Amino acid sequence: MGHRMRQVILGILATGVVVGATHGTIVWDAGADWSIGNGNPNGAWTYGSADYLSPGVTVDVGTFTPFALAKTAADYKDFPPDPPTPANPATLEIWQDNDLDPNANSNRAATDYNAFGITFVSNRVNLSPANGPVTLARWTAPSAGLYDIAAEFFNVQGFADDIYVYIAGAQVFASRSPDSKSVLVGTPYSTTGVALNAGDAVFFGVGNFYYTNNTGLEAIITRIPEPASSMLLGLATLLGARFRRHRAYSRCIGVHRGQS
Repeated sequence: MGHRMRQVILGILATGVVVGATHGTIVWDAGADWSIGNGNPNGAWTYGSADYLSPGVTVDVGTFTPFALAKTAADYKDFPPDPPTPANPATLEIWQDNDLDPNANSNRAATDYNAFGITFVSNRVNLSPANGPVTLARWTAPSAGLYDIAAEFFNVQGFADDIYVYIAGAQVFASRSPDSKSVLVGTPYSTTGVALNAGDAVFFGVGNFYYTNNTGLEAIITRIPEPASSMLLGLATLLGARFRRHRAYSRCIGVHRGQS
C-alpha cells in the first residue's frame, strides 16, 4: 500500500470516528436531566398533565399540556423540614399549574427528603396526579433512530396509582391498581430497538381517581449507535476512485511507452 493511499484511509477512518461520536450512544435519564431552571420543556423532557380518554384505562395524550409554574417546597408554609436533621425544603423542586396537584417533583438534594410521612428519594422524579387529570413525563425523540426504553414506577405514599406508557401515540403498557390502597413495590417496563422518528413522543403517566398521590419514576432512554456502514461505504468509494485513477494512469504510461 502506497504512502498516499495509507494517508487517505487513515483520513477516512478519522472522519468515521467523528461521525460515530456524533451518532453514537446517547442517554437521557429523567432524574439526572431534571431541572426547573431550564424551563419546561427541558431538553427532551416535558412535564404536564392530560385527560383520561377512558378513566383508569386509557389516556388522551393529545390533550397533554405542559406545567407552567416552577415552585419549590419552600413556597408552601406547611412543608416541614427534614427531621432529625433539618434540610432545605427548596431542594424539593416542583412543576405545577395554579394548584399544587397535579404536579411533577424531584428532590435535588444529595439525601432523601422526608415530609408528611413521604420519602422523596434523592434525584428521583415523582409524578403526582389529581383526582382526574393524569400527570405525565413526556420525552421527545430529537432525531430518527433506534432507541431502548426502560422505566420503573415506585410507590411513595402507600397508595397505588394507575400507570401508563405510550410510544408514538400507542399505549404499550398499563397497570391499573385494583383498588386505591394497593401498594406497588416497583413496576418495571422496558423495550429495546424501538424505531422512532424525530418528534415522536414517549409518555410515562400516572393517574388516580381517589387521591392526590406521588408515584416515583425512574426512566432511561438510550439511542442505539448507528452502524459504521456509511463510513465503510465512503472508504470503498474513495478506494474505488483511487483504483480507477491508478488504472487510467497505467494505461496512459503504456500508451506513451508504445509510442517511444
